[in-house]
Amino acid sequence: MCWGIPVTDSTGNTGTFYFMGSDRVEVYLPASVPGGLTLGTLSLTGFSLGNEHESCSGVVTGDQPGTFSFNWTVTDVNSVVHTGSVSATWIDKQEAGGRGCYWHAPKLLTFATTVQP
Repeated sequence: MCWGIPVTDSTGNTGTFYFMGSDRVEVYLPASVPGGLTLGTLSLTGFSLGNEHESCSGVVTGDQPGTFSFNWTVTDVNSVVHTGSVSATWIDKQEAGGRGCYWHAPKLLTFATTVQP
């Protein structure tokens, strides 16, 4: 939840998704879009672990990334409701820390979202 996922629309506006707990998402919109921060909810529609992972030295093994998908809804400061969906692929990445590689974090390979309206 500390790292946002940047997303760019077809006109080059960039925003950021932040996942806050099990069912909430925050979407920060670019300064050119009125409203800035929107809050909403998400509904997980698919999840798989896969078998691909990356060691802390950068070596990737396995041949199948994990996947996830969800639908999201946010209401902006003008009370306009926006909906969309996300699909993504990810791998398990061993992170260095302390005396070696001992904790893991997801690493996104792809992230695609749709937005209505």
